Amino acid sequence: MSTPTPQQAAPPAPVPAPPMTAPAPSVTAPVSAGPSRADVLQVRERLDQLQVRASAIQDSLANLRSSMQAQGLDLNARFTQPKGLMDNYLRSAAEALRQPDLPAAREYAAKAERQIEILEKLLNL
Repeated sequence: MSTPTPQQAAPPAPVPAPPMTAPAPSVTAPVSAGPSRADVLQVRERLDQLQVRASAIQDSLANLRSSMQAQGLDLNARFTQPKGLMDNYLRSAAEALRQPDLPAAREYAAKAERQIEILEKLLNL
């Protein structure tokens, strides 16, 4: 009688390895260090200069308004419109500088300067 020999189990079939793929490229935007200190100082200095000119304009307009009100008159839109724009643009430039968004700060400063030039001509400054 022959003794049955235990059959050896067949080795398990190899599991196929997942296909090799290259790691996905990073999709994040490059990190910017922000504007340089020199650029920020340059824009800040320009805004300071514009603020000084704007202050002189505001003083002149206050004097003109005072003398006109003494005669029962007031400033017309020829003065008030550019002054309002000047004030708004200077405020926006200062806010952009705080962000710091230098391109926007420069753009608002240039717009403010145009209004300042208009007022300086009107007031003979």
